[in-house]
Amino acid sequence: MLIVGPAVESVKEYLELYEERSPDLPACPRCGGPLRKHGRYHRKVIMAEGIVEIPLYRGYCPRCRRTGAAMPAFLKPYARYPADLREKVLEAHIADGRTWREAGDLVFATAMAPVRKTLVRWARDAETIAVSATTLLAEYVTRLEPTPPWTKGVSGRPGPGNVGRTSSFSFAMVATCATCLSACYRGRDLSSVYLPFSGSSEGIP
Repeated sequence: MLIVGPAVESVKEYLELYEERSPDLPACPRCGGPLRKHGRYHRKVIMAEGIVEIPLYRGYCPRCRRTGAAMPAFLKPYARYPADLREKVLEAHIADGRTWREAGDLVFATAMAPVRKTLVRWARDAETIAVSATTLLAEYVTRLEPTPPWTKGVSGRPGPGNVGRTSSFSFAMVATCATCLSACYRGRDLSSVYLPFSGSSEGIP
């Protein structure tokens, strides 16, 4: 059972806050009941400069009789490389045009760089998540605005003359898209993410 852990973005911040004490646990993701703290274990995380061990704290649900680990935002289940370093490798390869070997060596110490097969898998995972997030975003925007603003009393497609009618809609939609994609890539639950488009912090209904 996976428990949504602390919303921290780096290993350093996580260790500063939770190296010696457990974070507050959320409700059980299965039944919504309270979780009890249930010890901890250590996970090795591969950083740019070497390997770091971090504690992962477990929770136990008396109702479900199940245990699970509270996974921090920067780490995906079973992963040993944090999300921010994965992102840097993909940016170096896709945006900067570096080879997979160059991208890996740029971010990690040579001995710690993942093999090419792992880097390609990261790219495929990111593509899959982006497609899923885009589909979810389209459904969400459609529920909020079944009829796009530029079709209300305006003939034809949006153009320079309709910028004033669509600018706020377009800006909010782009901001929400960026938020969703970033959250999905980092393995976070969209229901807990602030969405600029909706103007609320309650997440997707």
